[in-house]
Amino acid sequence: MNDIYCIEEKSHVLRYVNNIPISGRYRTELVRWINTYLDEENVEKRLSSTNDVSDMSVKQAAERDLELTILFAKKEDRTNSGIIFLEGELLFLFNLLYEKVKAQIPAA
Repeated sequence: MNDIYCIEEKSHVLRYVNNIPISGRYRTELVRWINTYLDEENVEKRLSSTNDVSDMSVKQAAERDLELTILFAKKEDRTNSGIIFLEGELLFLFNLLYEKVKAQIPAA
């Protein structure tokens, strides 16, 4: 089910995160979030495991986990406007992936 666009976007974001000057723990947590929520198979599993495809729990978990990830950022990390833009881009990419996967799950 993975398509090339999803894989390329995830790879691009991972390269960016690994090359920007941020603290090690924050980088580790961002990579963990990316590998969890920008992975089509993971999102599909999470959506399939819920009783109702319209359940917002997967989206809420992604948003909550990104908020928790941000708590690992040091003050210096948060002064970079690029990282703040990245966090918004991560949620945007997740929402695109979520909608794509949700549309592919057959209605019960």
